[in-house]
This record gives sequence, structure tokens and C-alpha cells, in this order.
Amino acid sequence: MSRIENGEADGNPDHILDASDPIELDAVSSVTIPSEIRRIYEEEKREIGQVDRRNYAFLFKCAGGVIYWSIFALIYGGAEFFNFLQTLWLKYWTGDSRPERLGHYLTGYAMIVTVGILVGAFRWVWLYGIRLGNFRVGFTDSAAPRIHDIMLRSIVGSPLALFNAWPTGRLLNRFSGDISQIDGCVPDDVGRSLSAGRHSNSGLFEDLKLNTAFVVE
Repeated sequence: MSRIENGEADGNPDHILDASDPIELDAVSSVTIPSEIRRIYEEEKREIGQVDRRNYAFLFKCAGGVIYWSIFALIYGGAEFFNFLQTLWLKYWTGDSRPERLGHYLTGYAMIVTVGILVGAFRWVWLYGIRLGNFRVGFTDSAAPRIHDIMLRSIVGSPLALFNAWPTGRLLNRFSGDISQIDGCVPDDVGRSLSAGRHSNSGLFEDLKLNTAFVVE
């Protein structure tokens, strides 16, 4: 016990301090608290480095598995095919100068553009998610609910030592932040990555065509 608690602040061991007695600040400041008592919560740590491939595989599996991504590849390829078909149709159109064929080319081009827009929009609908009864695929309708359930079960089923070492506010911030990332950022990031890959591949294809034409000439 400290000198204050023993009544030794004024040098008299028989004197018991009450509310009217002055307290020496030096005596209070001399009381030290062990570091193991002061440090109640663990320091927050964050992983640094490359994301494990198993995390990507788990995310893609929760979105729908092999069948889902195979259908998505077909839809995505169909949208790109209609983009290519527009250019091909315009090539034949500009090469035909007959006035009586104008209606034919206008109708064909309108149909190609309309179907291309619908297929191009549906690929993003398929990516984000579709729910038809018990049939659920995509990030928002299939992957997000499954991952939310796994995260909640993991937190609820954790030992009490976790809640003693981690403050409640930190757990809520991390949990809500992960949910926000899964719901909003992951589908957008996947879509942007696919679009960036498409643009880079199309640019490489155009360069290859130009180089081939230059060599032939």
C-alpha cells in the first residue's frame, strides 16, 4: 500500500487521512502501475503483403463456382463479339454504294447495336448478382451473404479472450469495414479489372494488326 493509504503522508503513521487533509502530489506521482496492468488491449495489427490465392478462390467460389464464371465468360465474350460485329458491319456498309441497300444496312446496324447494348448491360447484372427464388449467383446475391454469415459465426463463436484483448469499437470498425468492402468495392474492382484487361488486350490486338499489315505491304 502507498504512504497515503497508510496515513503516512504527513509523517505520522497514526494519523488517518480524511477529506480535509492536503495530499502531497509527490506521493501520488510516485505510485507506479505495472505495464502489464496498464496494457489491457492488444495492439492492432494489419497484414502486409500479397493476398493469398486461396482468398481469391474462396471469393470466386462463393460467387457461383465454375458454372457461374463459365456463363459470365460467354456473356462477356458475346458483348465483345457484338462490338466487333458493329465495326465489321460498318466496313461492309461503307463498301456498298447502292442506294437501295441503305435500309438493309440501317436495320442491321440498329439490331446489332441494340443487342450489343443489352448483352453488355446484362454482363454487369450477372456479375453483381441475380436472384430468382432459391437461385442466387453473383457477388451481391450469393458471395456477400455467404461471407457475411461466415464472418458473423466466426465472431460470435470466438473465445471470450478475444473480446478482452480487442475493444468492442475496434471489432465493430473492422467488421463493418470488411462488409462495406465486400458489398461495394469487390464487385466494382472485379469489373474494372476486366475492363482494363479488355482494353489492354484490344490495344495489343490493334498493334498486332497494324504490324502485320506493315509487314505484308
